[in-house]
Amino acid sequence: MKVGRQYLGRMVEVTWRDPGHDRYKCRQEDASDLPKGMAALATWKERGILDDMTDGILRIRHSDACEPRSDRPDEFLVTWVPEALVESILAYVVESPVSP
Repeated sequence: MKVGRQYLGRMVEVTWRDPGHDRYKCRQEDASDLPKGMAALATWKERGILDDMTDGILRIRHSDACEPRSDRPDEFLVTWVPEALVESILAYVVESPVSP
């Protein structure tokens, strides 16, 4: 799926298909019951800030961390997703916190 640049900098939920490998017990001697196509791929949902789209790869930042008594993040939890494997994307509206 082509992801538009309007999502950059936004809080998003990206649903994507993850290629991989697995052991599969066939019931048919000719292996005709092996999964095919998209059905063979796992589905993931990533939520975070879409902060980069370079070379067809989406970078989703989930969280930042820093050492005690520091304001400068030095660790990031990030997922990189190939744009071609994205099934859907939605943007969240982040509301301002309400003071009591």
